[in-house]
Amino acid sequence: MSEKSRVGFEGRMTADEAARQLEAIAQGLRKGYLGLSAQNRSIGLSPSGRVYFGLRAQGRKGGGSVEVTVAWRPERESGYTMLQVSSEMPETDAEPTPAAGETTLTDDEEHGLAPDEDD
Repeated sequence: MSEKSRVGFEGRMTADEAARQLEAIAQGLRKGYLGLSAQNRSIGLSPSGRVYFGLRAQGRKGGGSVEVTVAWRPERESGYTMLQVSSEMPETDAEPTPAAGETTLTDDEEHGLAPDEDD
C-alpha cells in the first residue's frame, strides 16, 4: 500500500498573484511535473496522459468563485467534453448577471475519469 502525500493551501492574494499560481500549474501540466510546497510540506506530482478536468463556477452579487479540479490515473480509454474558458467579457451593453445556483462543467463521471472522493 502506498502512503498518500498531501499539501494544501488556502489564503487571500491579488487576482494577479492567483493568475500566476494558475499559470505555474498549467506549465507544470504541460511539462509533466508539478512541484508544490506549503507550510513546510512538499509534493512532486507527475501528470501524464489524459486528465480529468472539472470546473465549478458560482456567482453572487458582488462576488463569486471558481473551483478547478485536475486529476489523473493510469491511461484508459474515455470520451470527453470540450470546455472553452475565456478571459474576455461578452460584447453586450448589459451588466453580466450571475446565474441562479451553481453551474458545473465537468466530464461525465461515467467515463471513469472523476477522482475518488477519498483520494
